[in-house]
Order: sequence, then C-alpha cells, then structure tokens
Amino acid sequence: MVLKARGTGTGAASGRAEARARPGLEGRRDKTVLMLRSAEDLGLFIGRRRWFGRPGEIVLRLPALDPAERDKAQARLNFWNQVCGCLPGGLAVLAATVWKAIALARAPAPGPAALAAAMATVLLLGIAAKIAALALARAMLVLEIGRLRRRLAAQADPPGE
Repeated sequence: MVLKARGTGTGAASGRAEARARPGLEGRRDKTVLMLRSAEDLGLFIGRRRWFGRPGEIVLRLPALDPAERDKAQARLNFWNQVCGCLPGGLAVLAATVWKAIALARAPAPGPAALAAAMATVLLLGIAAKIAALALARAMLVLEIGRLRRRLAAQADPPGE
C-alpha cells in the first residue's frame, strides 16, 4: 500500500509517504492518496482505517481487473470512504427541531427544563444519525473491499486448475 500526501505538507502515514507540491496549492494541504495495488493492500487498508480524520482518495492499481471494472470499484470505494455523515446528521437535526418546536408550541406552558430537554434531544438525534451514517459507510466499504479481494483471489486461482 503506497500512501502519498499531496500538497505542501507531509502526511503522517504508514508505509511510504511522499509529499508532492502541485502548482496553485501553495500553503494548502491536500488529501492523501492511497494507492492499493494488491489484495494484501486492500486488507491492510481495512485494518488501518480510522473513523475520524480526513479520508484520502483511493486509487486502485490492480492489474488483475480490467480498467472499466477497476474504475467502477474505485468510484464505489471513494464514495463510501468519503462519507462523513453530515447530511443525515443535518436532516435529523432539522426534523427533530421541527418535531420539538411543534411539541413545545402545543405544551401549555413549557419551562426552561422542557426547552433544555428539547435541545438535548435535537443534538443527540443529530449525533446518532451521523454515527449511523458513518457505521453504514464503513460496513459498505468493508463489503466492497471483501468483494474485490474475493474477485482477485478467484482470478489468482481459476477453477479447474
């Protein structure tokens, strides 16, 4: 697995790390590029995946896959790798805010405790939705990498040999 930090800074990464400056990016640090070249690299990536932090762009260099299949798999991996959960979290906060506002408007005389409980509910639902989205994206990423590893293993060991 080759990890490259794009931009002007160097990234903390396991494996080989290389910093490259690109024109127009002076003073700005770009995302890390994760080069996955084998089934072993795919397994290492899943084993070392962090839940928080800036995700890197995944670049597949798997010669066993045809280019169209490799591009589709790379797009799926990058999609699931870059899910942050902000949209589901924001929608949950919006829905909970509307729900609690209606509930407070219908209450005869909501006090400060009811308002604090409503605010806590809104915050907790937003956090729960974000965590659920991250967990789902992580599961889908693991499933996709598992599918790729099985595909590579099947090509390395064709049936009938």
